Amino acid sequence: MNLEVAERLIDNLEIERIIHNQDIWLSDHTTVFVISEEDKWSCATSGCAAGFVYVEEAPVGFVFDTSSEFVFNSRKDFEAYENDLDHSGIRIDKWAGDVLGINHDQQMFLFYNFEDTEEIVNRIRFLIGNDDVDLYDPDRLY
Repeated sequence: MNLEVAERLIDNLEIERIIHNQDIWLSDHTTVFVISEEDKWSCATSGCAAGFVYVEEAPVGFVFDTSSEFVFNSRKDFEAYENDLDHSGIRIDKWAGDVLGINHDQQMFLFYNFEDTEEIVNRIRFLIGNDDVDLYDPDRLY
């Protein structure tokens, strides 16, 4: 697991905000998020952990389309996808999982758990020290 990315994700999730809703994939703002130097931001209201990884870690020029839930390396790749010319996008959960350095089971464990922020942070802390998601105890703080 990439500890620096995990720590930034925890910091982002713990920022005081109106609400963090793990069930909303950044869809409360716009359908397309393009990372630029000027717009490198952190979601102030809601978004799943995978979306937070994207807004914090995606390089300038990357595009996330909330309607397809795909990340694209550039606007050109996104436009090719929109015009049915190419399908070079990567699902947000896979993209964020790869950035975090977690496998498919760990991605499912983290990104598809729709509980409160404390539970999501607890799951990230668990993953920092454990590979086997079957060992997770929801009654224990990690």
